[in-house]
Amino acid sequence: MTPNQVYSELEVLLAAGLPPFLHGATGIGKSTVVADYAQAHDLELRDVRASQLDPVDARGIPVPIPATKTTSWYPPDFLPRKGQGILFLDELNRANQDTQSALYQLILERRIGDYILPESWSIIAAGNRETDGCMVQPMSRALKNRFVHLEMESSYEDWHKWAHRNKLNEKVISYMRQFPAHLNEENTATRKEKGNRQDILANVNAFATPRSWSFASRYLDHSTRSMQDCFYGLAGTIGAPMAGQFISYCSIYMELPDLNEIIANPAKFPSLEDPNKLYAVCTGLAARASMKTFGNICKILHKIPPEYALWTVDDCLHRNKQIAEHPAYTEFVFKNIEYVS
Repeated sequence: MTPNQVYSELEVLLAAGLPPFLHGATGIGKSTVVADYAQAHDLELRDVRASQLDPVDARGIPVPIPATKTTSWYPPDFLPRKGQGILFLDELNRANQDTQSALYQLILERRIGDYILPESWSIIAAGNRETDGCMVQPMSRALKNRFVHLEMESSYEDWHKWAHRNKLNEKVISYMRQFPAHLNEENTATRKEKGNRQDILANVNAFATPRSWSFASRYLDHSTRSMQDCFYGLAGTIGAPMAGQFISYCSIYMELPDLNEIIANPAKFPSLEDPNKLYAVCTGLAARASMKTFGNICKILHKIPPEYALWTVDDCLHRNKQIAEHPAYTEFVFKNIEYVS
C-alpha cells in the first residue's frame, strides 16, 4: 500500500475503533503518515517507542495502601487521561516478548489494570519487517490477532506531493523527478538480484530512503559550500554511489540561468531542449511560485513543451493551493485544455 492508501485506511479503521499495525521497510515514512494524520485531524500524538519499554513501564508501579494492606498501580504518564489523540506504539515488534505481552490488554481492551484509555484516543502501532535487518522480535499470534495489518511501501507519487508541501530542496525534488526509482534504494534492485541487494544494504551505514533524502534536503538547505564539497555529507546520508550520481546531476543547475531574474523578466527565458535542464527549470519555477510570481511563471510555461508545463503547474498547486485562484491559472488551463483533459 502507498502512504496515501494507508492514510485513507486510517480514516476508516480509527472511526471503527480498530487498531492498525503499519508494517514496512525503514525510512519509508510510516511515522510521518501517522503524524500527518494527527495534525490534519487536530489530534494530540503521543509517540511511544515500545522497544525502549520494560514490562513494568507499561503497567506502571505498585503503590502500597497501608489502611487496606493492598497496593494500587500508578500508570505511566505516557498513557493519556484526557483530550483526544493517537497513542502511537512505534517499533512495537522490536520490544521484547514480555513487554509485548504487557501491552496485550491495552491494545485489545483499551485498558491496563485499573487504567482505561479514553474513548477519544486511538491506538496505532508500527514496525519493520523481519527481512529489513532491524532486529525485530517475533510477534505471537495473540498479539498479531489484536491488529488490522497494513503493509506499506514507498511511493514516488506520494513522496513528490509531500516534498512540495514541505518545501524540500528543489535539487532533491528535481533529481527525483528524473530518477524516481532512486527514492528507495532497495527498489533499484531487480527481482533476480533482490536478495543480494538486501544483504548489501543491511551492511552499509548510509543508503537512500525517503527519510534519508529529507536529511539530504536539510543538509543542502544549510550548506553554503559547492556541491562537490558536499559529497562527504551527502555520502553519509544517502550513500556514496547515490551521492555521486546526485552531485553529477546537480551540475546541471550551474548551467541554468538565474531563475529569479527570468521570473522577473520572462522575455529572457532561453530556449531549452535538454530534458534534464527542463526538469531542473520546472522544479525551480515551482519552488518560487506564489500569487505574486505565478503570472510571470505562466508566461515562461507557454514557451516550454506542454507536458513539462503541466507538471510545473501541478507542482505549484502542491506548494500553494491559492494558485488555483490566480487569473493566470484559469488562462493556462483554457489554453491547454486538450492536454489537461
